[in-house]
Amino acid sequence: SSLSAIGFCSDLARGEDLVLIRAKHVVVGDGKVLSPGAVLVDKGKITVVAESIETDGAKVVEADWIMPGLVNAAASYGVSGGNSELSVEVAPDFRTALSIEPDSRDFLEALDQGVTTAHIIPGTDCVIGGCSCIVKTTGGG
Repeated sequence: SSLSAIGFCSDLARGEDLVLIRAKHVVVGDGKVLSPGAVLVDKGKITVVAESIETDGAKVVEADWIMPGLVNAAASYGVSGGNSELSVEVAPDFRTALSIEPDSRDFLEALDQGVTTAHIIPGTDCVIGGCSCIVKTTGGG
């Protein structure tokens, strides 16, 4: 069956057991393009990327293009109240992990764009902005 991107993202965020994405083109991390290609996602994690994958019992998603597993190295997804401490210039104790709203729509939008991992950084309004964290966009808690 063909699913919308938002429906597909919801399946991943819920950790749907087995999802097989068949695409006309799959762009892999080393720049190669598999035409056609397939990606198998098991409980929210990419387990196989290949030209062809056969499996029973998987929800099948058809796509034109897919680029699995992007990492956003400088994001501010889900940070409530802004990602900078504005009351002081040096704020090494500002922790982005404590400011993240895990159910933020930002994570579903990032996942819809192919981002599966994000490095949440403090803002640049301070000389020393605090501590960053790395999160999976499929989390939700």
